[in-house]
Amino acid sequence: MGKPRWSVREIMKYKKYGISAPCCIYCGDQGGTTDHWIPKSRGGDAEKNNVVNACPVCNHAKNDMTGEEFIELMLSRG
Repeated sequence: MGKPRWSVREIMKYKKYGISAPCCIYCGDQGGTTDHWIPKSRGGDAEKNNVVNACPVCNHAKNDMTGEEFIELMLSRG
């Protein structure tokens, strides 16, 4: 087993910014997965300002869209 990726201090920073909040940023349902606002496949990283909480349904549906693109899609579908 290697060195932990994050220190306890870094994890607490994530919690402070709502990363472990219980609701999905997209639909408001119970969260449970971590989503990248800008997907890794499109150059996004794991920095706290690019990571949000999402429910599994939204996270899967968002696929490789940015968070903004996904919200626009949701709004266009009513």
